[in-house]
Amino acid sequence: MTNNVFKNYLYRFSNDECHSDFHLWACSTLIGALLGRRVWLKHGRFIINPTIYTALVGTAGSGKSSAKDVVRNIMLEHFPTYMLSSSIQSREDITNLMATSECERVFKVGLPPNNVRSYRPFFLVVNELAAFLSVDGRRMIDMLVDIYDTDHFSTGFKKDRALGIMQVITNPSMSMIGCVQPSWFLTNMKIDFFQGGLGRRMFIVYRDKSRLNDDPKFPLGSQPLWDQCIVHFKRLYEEKTAGEVQFNSAALAEWKLWYNDKSRLEKTGNPILDTFQDTEHIPVLKMCLILAFADYDFDYTIKPEHLKLAIHFLSKLKPDIERLTEGIGNNPMAGVASQMEQYIIVAGGIMPERRLYANFYRASPHGEKDYDEAVRYLSTTGHVRTWDHIVDSSVTRMIAMPAAWEKYLLDKKVTVIK
Repeated sequence: MTNNVFKNYLYRFSNDECHSDFHLWACSTLIGALLGRRVWLKHGRFIINPTIYTALVGTAGSGKSSAKDVVRNIMLEHFPTYMLSSSIQSREDITNLMATSECERVFKVGLPPNNVRSYRPFFLVVNELAAFLSVDGRRMIDMLVDIYDTDHFSTGFKKDRALGIMQVITNPSMSMIGCVQPSWFLTNMKIDFFQGGLGRRMFIVYRDKSRLNDDPKFPLGSQPLWDQCIVHFKRLYEEKTAGEVQFNSAALAEWKLWYNDKSRLEKTGNPILDTFQDTEHIPVLKMCLILAFADYDFDYTIKPEHLKLAIHFLSKLKPDIERLTEGIGNNPMAGVASQMEQYIIVAGGIMPERRLYANFYRASPHGEKDYDEAVRYLSTTGHVRTWDHIVDSSVTRMIAMPAAWEKYLLDKKVTVIK
């Protein structure tokens, strides 16, 4: 990625413990938010904009919050008039803010008299997606799905009608970057998050801490390169950066080959991943736009290297989707069982079963009966081991992954009843 803002951005944070992919996708989300609806690509009769939703998934210390905070700090310092979300904010509050004149941006493209256009950008920079969706999460998900790439968004709130607040928002431009703990992702959102349509509209980046660094300072010589990044971001936000983007002839030929390759749509057995692949062309086009404007000398053209990188970046996210959605399908308990296993792994491989029960009882459609079935399935297939941990007269039912069970057996001071 020569002569590209990503190169300098990633170098600036190359000494972080944070995985570089977190910074890559944070920067991508930022670029899309700054451009908004001022640039677009025609996909037949559809209009594609570069705004995206990104979820950075990782355990504590993985660096996801650090990557998100870089974006927030850039927005607060250099784009103070751009509307950002609070850590916890209702959908009513968000849409009411988008309806205000302070949120509206106007730009010119083409020739008079119909060359003045407007849009309403809003950036959700979320510390923890769990907290953000804690206020009526199902309806918040529906709102984010409905507002994604739509030309008009109608609220229909009765209170707004009574107060005379705008009911229809024209040309909303929503971007989002949020941090997610994998344990919450697996146990709280489950099928709602994906089958509700939000999951396949998100770039889900699931990474572990990549390394340790006891002195995570900025690398030598990075300040001038960082200054260049900021200048470029400001250029992207200027009203004159506006217009239609097109494939050049070579990129268009490659796009047609990729799009018409039926092998990329082969079923995987994971219904969520299959749905993502069915609509993968949309995030690929969005990423092409972002990559085109990441070039310092952008010229409103998508070139073959932009398309190849977009496809490559999306392909690297597919294992993350599989990792988070394995087992979700027609049998809801298959999904719950898979989520149980991941929850135990994230917790260190071993825990009292009552903790697992507390997190998954409500996820079981028929309560305790289905919960017991899921645990029995995991135990019978050898995915987990369960036993009674007895110390004096105290009995605790335990559940663990096989490796954690073997380690547990080394402790000779307790009684084990299988």
